[in-house]
Amino acid sequence: MNRKDERSSRLTDKEGLDTGSCSSSDAEWDTDVEDNNDLVSDNLSIEQIYLRICEELGVPPITKVTKQMKTDVIDLKHYGILDKGAKALAMAMGKNVTVATLNLHDNGINKAGAIEIAKMLETNCFIVKLDLSSNKIGQEGVAALAKMLRRNVTLRDLNLSNNKLLDEDIALLCDVLSTHRYLRCLRLSGNELGDKASTMIGLALRSNQVLECLDVSWNRILVKGAVSLVKACKEMQSLKELNLSWNGLSDKGAKVIREILEKPDCSLKVLDITSISIGTTGAEHIAKGLRKNTSLKTLRVGKNPFMSTGAFSIFKGLLKNPQNSLEELFLENVVFDKECEDALDELLKTKPNFLCKWDVIIKGGDTRALDETETTPLEKFIQFMRTRGLRMVDMYRSLARGDVLTEDKFVRGLKSFNVPMTDKELKQLFNILDLNGDNEMSFREFSFKGI
Repeated sequence: MNRKDERSSRLTDKEGLDTGSCSSSDAEWDTDVEDNNDLVSDNLSIEQIYLRICEELGVPPITKVTKQMKTDVIDLKHYGILDKGAKALAMAMGKNVTVATLNLHDNGINKAGAIEIAKMLETNCFIVKLDLSSNKIGQEGVAALAKMLRRNVTLRDLNLSNNKLLDEDIALLCDVLSTHRYLRCLRLSGNELGDKASTMIGLALRSNQVLECLDVSWNRILVKGAVSLVKACKEMQSLKELNLSWNGLSDKGAKVIREILEKPDCSLKVLDITSISIGTTGAEHIAKGLRKNTSLKTLRVGKNPFMSTGAFSIFKGLLKNPQNSLEELFLENVVFDKECEDALDELLKTKPNFLCKWDVIIKGGDTRALDETETTPLEKFIQFMRTRGLRMVDMYRSLARGDVLTEDKFVRGLKSFNVPMTDKELKQLFNILDLNGDNEMSFREFSFKGI
């Protein structure tokens, strides 16, 4: 058996696929790789093809590519190959039969490069994981990938995180998602998706019963869109990993999450709802869901404003369900009181390997920090601004609105942006940035710390 047959057999056995073709209509394909017979010759090795294409395009070849073309993974994160480099790689990869994972994270790839990668995947039947995160592929790049997905039956994992994608940019992708039977994991974290995009994703998922992993964290999804999305997830029996963190689901969203967890056939194993603005009521919803759930293994629910009362409810929910499968519970930025500590101790008696992470525990008048690596308010704010891709000048204008920026206006304004910080932390941040201590912040002060 030659290398291609061996790889094809491996995919067929593991995924239940017929890899004899990438599409039901191979004759429809039309790509640069096929048209360029002078460069892509059966007489040349894949490495030689790549070097010749680079020469023709005037692109410096990357040694790592020639070395990794014979392996399962090409990892070019942070290489800055740009659109021309992506084209050279795509043209060479059309006939590659060994690479299963292609990582192009943070390479300055725009729509032109994404289109070339998409064309390549119309003929390459062996890549199962594609990472295009931290680029800027735009609406046309997403459209090209959506077109590719209508033909490609082998791609399993697609990462489009941190591409500054807007609601309208993913419309065609959602159309494909509703009928696609092969993609297992879709990552859209760190974009600028709002309620409209969330609703479109939700509608697509209502007829999708194969997606196992969905990540829409760090977007601009609020209650309306979040509820629509989570209701769709409720109907999915295939979903195993769901990341909704750093959006604005609030207690209403938590109620629908409870309904997912309560389903007898719930398949979720990993749920991340860090910093989604749920309070004590929302924590109680999650706790009630945990009373009946037997599938969940990891729950991340920290950095929500429910404090010790909410944490205690979650522990009670777990204690009332001896059949729970939870192995990891993350409660960062949550303060534990004596009741929480006692409940955790009780839980550890039946689950000695249970992992729980939190920050502070209160015993009487003594407060003891349990996480020495806790980030400062300034670090949290910097991370929020950079992850969301927000400009300081735009944020300041929105907060000040042409007037003086006081502490009260600063705190209220940042809370409206769903910044994952408590009132106390926001006030601490104001004091850090208010250099002259006059309770009024100028733009110079606002941007002084190099955010």
